[in-house]
Amino acid sequence: MDDYHIQYAHPNTAGKHIHTNVQTVEDFGRHARMVSPRKAIDRWLEEDPGDRDLGPYVTEGHYLLPNSTLLRQPDDHFELLTFRPHPADPGRCRMEMRLLVPPLEASGMTRNATSTSGRRTGPSCWPCCIKRTSRCCAARRTAWPAPTRAGCCSAATRSSTQIFHRELSKLLDGEAAP
Repeated sequence: MDDYHIQYAHPNTAGKHIHTNVQTVEDFGRHARMVSPRKAIDRWLEEDPGDRDLGPYVTEGHYLLPNSTLLRQPDDHFELLTFRPHPADPGRCRMEMRLLVPPLEASGMTRNATSTSGRRTGPSCWPCCIKRTSRCCAARRTAWPAPTRAGCCSAATRSSTQIFHRELSKLLDGEAAP
């Protein structure tokens, strides 16, 4: 949704790789595209990249409002995050994460290496996802009723969040088709 939370929610993982609070945002009405530079791009501050593809140095995010974000990571895998309210408890929500990855052959890894890395990395990332999801949902529930936020798009660091609130307000007011 935004990149300013990364250093706080993911300090030992993504926070080490992605610049916090630096992002371009393109507003497409109901949807938006965000590009966040990774820290590896810093080498090009002093050196001209020429015709080099800078794709490996950024993470692209696409809001697919009202409740999904599609991320393209530099290794060309994609993450589709979908947030849904809990069916019975308005104080809870669920995040579904779907990964689209290149074939094993394209990764240069062996089947054994991917299975070892999955066992080591997979379980350790889930507590972070669970904590992040509940904090994000609590913040959204608190902010939704605030009618003054709907038209606000001034702060560059929060423009993607403001797009979300603008479009959410339209949905809640019945102005936009779901």
